[in-house]
Amino acid sequence: MKWMKLGLRLWIGISTLIGFLLGWILLAHSGSPAAASAKTAGSAVRISAVLPALQPVPSLDDLAGGAQVQSVQPLQPLPASPRITGNAPRLRTSGS
Repeated sequence: MKWMKLGLRLWIGISTLIGFLLGWILLAHSGSPAAASAKTAGSAVRISAVLPALQPVPSLDDLAGGAQVQSVQPLQPLPASPRITGNAPRLRTSGS
């Protein structure tokens, strides 16, 4: 059993190291993101020329339009919750 545990730990350690190194190599040989964004910068200019310009967002004063604010009705009280009697069983756990 001791040899099996040692072998399993060794196997997991070696496979983790190999996976890390392969991932490092994969990332090292991938293209840089700055080069990809520089290629698409020209297409972004063409796309923005097709889309219409958005209107500015109106302010709160424009939305209210100087109208009087309607009065707010008072909140309704919540109904009282029913009282729980002492007949309910107490739940006990053995843990903390």
